[in-house]
Amino acid sequence: MTYRDQMTGELGHIRQEGYELWDVFVEQGIRRFGPTHEEEKALREMVKVRYKNDINQFLLEFENWNVKVKVTGIAFRKLIRDQIAEEAVRRMSMHQEYADDRDWIEALCQAVRDEDDFQEGKRLKDNNFSGSNSSAKRKCDEPITTKTTKKPKYTAKQKRVYQAKKKEEKLEKE
Repeated sequence: MTYRDQMTGELGHIRQEGYELWDVFVEQGIRRFGPTHEEEKALREMVKVRYKNDINQFLLEFENWNVKVKVTGIAFRKLIRDQIAEEAVRRMSMHQEYADDRDWIEALCQAVRDEDDFQEGKRLKDNNFSGSNSSAKRKCDEPITTKTTKKPKYTAKQKRVYQAKKKEEKLEKE
């Protein structure tokens, strides 16, 4: 009611400039009556989103959380880049700089799709043309015969006795 009175200047309230705009009203209402810490919770959930071989699904989940978080620019791009395969990010480095996040996301989608296609083609090539996986090393048919034995641990007294015995043997030889 106070806001409405300040918006119109009725009932002795001082009329506030800008209060007649809907955006200002919504912002004031959310600030006063909105839930607390919702953005922080959404940020935590947004960071938990993982890329699972479907770039469209990943970006959809990520952007849904970003509606509340409102991350843009370098921070937005870094959060996404941390979840994408390094090879796809490397493909992105060949492109120009993007001023708009939307253009960057489109280029990222294309780079990720290209990388996924490349990896899938590579897997298919390895599986189809090699019969059994010939690129893998053959395992040795012979078992390893060398055994590693542990050295026994001697006490200080046993060491002194052994050294004394060696000294005696050495003196007898001379």
